[in-house]
Amino acid sequence: MSIPACPTCGRELGPWEYSTCLSHLPALRDGTGFRRPPSQWAIADLAVAALESEAAPVAIHDVQRAVARDLGRDVYLPSLTALMGTDRRFCWSGRGVYGLFRHDRLPAVRTLSGLSRFVLAAFDAPMGLSDLSFVLKWSGYRFQDVSLEGALLRDAEEAGFRFAWPAPLCEREIRIVGARDVRRSIARELSVPDPDNGIWPAEELIERWRAKVAEGIDERTRRLSISAESMAAIDPDSPASLTVTDEMRAAALAEIDALRSADA
Repeated sequence: MSIPACPTCGRELGPWEYSTCLSHLPALRDGTGFRRPPSQWAIADLAVAALESEAAPVAIHDVQRAVARDLGRDVYLPSLTALMGTDRRFCWSGRGVYGLFRHDRLPAVRTLSGLSRFVLAAFDAPMGLSDLSFVLKWSGYRFQDVSLEGALLRDAEEAGFRFAWPAPLCEREIRIVGARDVRRSIARELSVPDPDNGIWPAEELIERWRAKVAEGIDERTRRLSISAESMAAIDPDSPASLTVTDEMRAAALAEIDALRSADA
C-alpha cells in the first residue's frame, strides 16, 4: 500500500492528517457533523492549512503570519506554539521550525534523539556520528552538532544508543540496540487507521528512510572525495595530487579566484 495523497493536489499526507488538504476545503466538518468555514476553524487547523501552501518547513512566527495573510485570522503566538508542539499533524524540523509530512519530515518526532532513533532503526547498521549528522542536515533538519551529540549522550540509556569507544565523539560509530523491535514500535505508532485510506503504511516510510540514509552517506562520501581532490589541486605536494590532472588543478584555482573576486 502506498502512502495516501490528497486527491486534489497529489501531495502526500501524514498519518494524522485528514484524507485531503484542508486548504482545499471550503468548510471543515466538526465532531457534531456541522460544517464550519475557516473563520471558525481551530488554531491548529488554521496552521495546517497555512503550512500546506509552504514549500518547506518554516518558523512558528512565520506560520502565524501566514495564517493572518492567507486565512484572515490573528492567532496568539504562545497558543500556536503550544499546539504545534503537541499536534501530531505537525512535523518537527528543528528548534521552533515545523512543517508537514509533505515537506519530507518524519511524523511523531519532536527531538534530535527521537529523530536519531528512527533513522538508526531504519538503517539497521552502525554509522558514524558525522554521517548521522550529515544525513539529518542533508534531509533538511536544522540543528548544531553539539546539540545532536548532547542529545544522544543524554538519552543513550533510554533510547538504546550505543557508541564505539574509544574515540573522539565526532569520530565514533553509533548504533541502536534492538533495531527490529524499535521499527516495530514505530510502525505500531504510525499505523493510524483512516476511514478513506485504511491503515497508514508505516513500513513503507521506514523503508523509504533506509534508502534515504544510504543515499545520504554515499553523498557525504562523494563530497569528501571532491574536497580531497580540490585540496590536491591547490597543493601539488599532497599525496592525493597524484590523481589530479592539470585541468582539474586549473579549474579549482579558477573557482577560488572567482570566489575571491565575488567577495572583493
